[in-house]
Amino acid sequence: MVKISQTPHLRTALVFILILLPLVITGVIKYLPALTKHPSISSLAILHPRVIGPKEYMYLENDVAKRLHTALAETPGLLVRDLPEPDIKLARSDVAEDANRAGADALIVPTLTIDSGIVQLNLQVIEAHTNRVIFNTPYQSSLDNYPNMMKAAGAALKRALL
Repeated sequence: MVKISQTPHLRTALVFILILLPLVITGVIKYLPALTKHPSISSLAILHPRVIGPKEYMYLENDVAKRLHTALAETPGLLVRDLPEPDIKLARSDVAEDANRAGADALIVPTLTIDSGIVQLNLQVIEAHTNRVIFNTPYQSSLDNYPNMMKAAGAALKRALL
């Protein structure tokens, strides 16, 4: 009779080890990034956009900065600043240091590439204090659909920062 009473405890332990423990570990690994999100961002600095492509499309560098600034300025509790174009190519740590000096929690680094009527916008958001990339997403469309692409990028950026 002693052997029969120990069997349910052994089965329970075996079920826990073989079934429930892997599920718990998988859940923790999957949802850990959601628990360790970036700290709240109250101020942003937008670096002057870099445009790669023909000279005839260089007017878009001011347009990108203006559209991003407009999209993010509507967000309550978020202060948006523009950083001037650096004279020399800076490393990411130097750019984040500039954002830190400007009093920004994060830095947006936009890069616009134009080739054969296709426009690609790569947006990176770098935390100024940790120098960690917290958002890095490319957006691509035809040149005719550029305004809609910029709206989508601004909306995604807003959702990512809140």
